[in-house]
Amino acid sequence: MPKAELEAVRGGGLLSFCFEPRMRSIPSIPLGAGSMFLGRWDPVQIAGLTPSRGATANKQEGMFMNFNLEASEFQRAWLQRALGAFHEDGWFTDILYRAKGGKEANVYCCRASPETGYEFVAAKVYRHRRLRSMKNYAVYREGRHITSDRRELRALKKKTRIGKAVEDGAWIRHEYDTMTRLYDIGASVPEPLARGSTGLLMGYIGDEHGAAPLLHEIALKEDQAQDFFDRLMYNGEIFLACDLVHGDLSAYNVLYWDDDFRIIDFPQAVDPVLNPNAFSMLARDVERLCQYFSRYGVEANYVDLAADLWERFS
Repeated sequence: MPKAELEAVRGGGLLSFCFEPRMRSIPSIPLGAGSMFLGRWDPVQIAGLTPSRGATANKQEGMFMNFNLEASEFQRAWLQRALGAFHEDGWFTDILYRAKGGKEANVYCCRASPETGYEFVAAKVYRHRRLRSMKNYAVYREGRHITSDRRELRALKKKTRIGKAVEDGAWIRHEYDTMTRLYDIGASVPEPLARGSTGLLMGYIGDEHGAAPLLHEIALKEDQAQDFFDRLMYNGEIFLACDLVHGDLSAYNVLYWDDDFRIIDFPQAVDPVLNPNAFSMLARDVERLCQYFSRYGVEANYVDLAADLWERFS
């Protein structure tokens, strides 16, 4: 779809985040683009944590986590395995409640250890791949670097147990690294704190009584809608400036708290240069946001917005 055919938004104001653009041709998009864990784990997966961001926590070796939530024996064993290293490193003392359940993972509110300087932290625990419901992994992984290790590459090609463990670890690492890049540049995302082999820790959005609601669960104030929409588009610019497209952005992946928002869920984020599906994903992201905010009277053409973003930042 040539740029001449799109009357994209120009000028200062909404889309004015200044980075040097990498010009690229604009693929055509259909106007309906938006319509468009149990097994044994390999030692490759049971890896150590990444270095923590912030204060070093104290070791609590040999201590078992306190569960303040109702959980089956299996769930407790799974959480102990997934979060044990974080607990031993002194990041948190108690698991208070499950804050969010998703297609791939559950997020738990944990009471942070006083030494960390946080009151609560969020623990995102990925399910075993057999229990995940997200589809089309290959579409999101296209163009993504997973490993340079020859043994691991062979395991990936043969789709062995080790290969699947490497693949899962890369998926989690990708989300953590993506959030780190975006948080450091000032995007509206939770603060990433630490990463393990089956989950990660981040700043918690909410309090001891409950998690922040999703954007689609609340009614915005009359004077908030346009501001939120503009700032979400601005975050889209930041993502592209970091060579990223969210790939699953909607009101279901935005948390609302204290008259502000945080964008979540980044394992599927793609590189607009390396993934040939990136522009369609960007258009779908923008379309979903336009559809949501239209209920508040926000007028925007998702085709124009997506094309303008793509031309200036991809």
